Amino acid sequence: MKRNVFTYHKANQDGLRVGLQKLHDDMRTLQDASAESLWTMFKVSVESLMNTFIPTKVIKDNHKKKPCINNTVFLLYLRSR
Repeated sequence: MKRNVFTYHKANQDGLRVGLQKLHDDMRTLQDASAESLWTMFKVSVESLMNTFIPTKVIKDNHKKKPCINNTVFLLYLRSR
């Protein structure tokens, strides 16, 4: 299975900082807004900033065995069949 992960060490820190400062300034002007609308605005804005300023990398997840199943558990499973 392939999935995208953020590579935080390659992020554009200055662009992210400027975007978060602008978000902070915008949210301070909305003092009469509801908590739900402020949360939605914050969440959408942060996700947009992350997608803009933090590059992603596609990784493959090749784990055939689940990490919670070790040899002992697997042998017990086979005996129970």
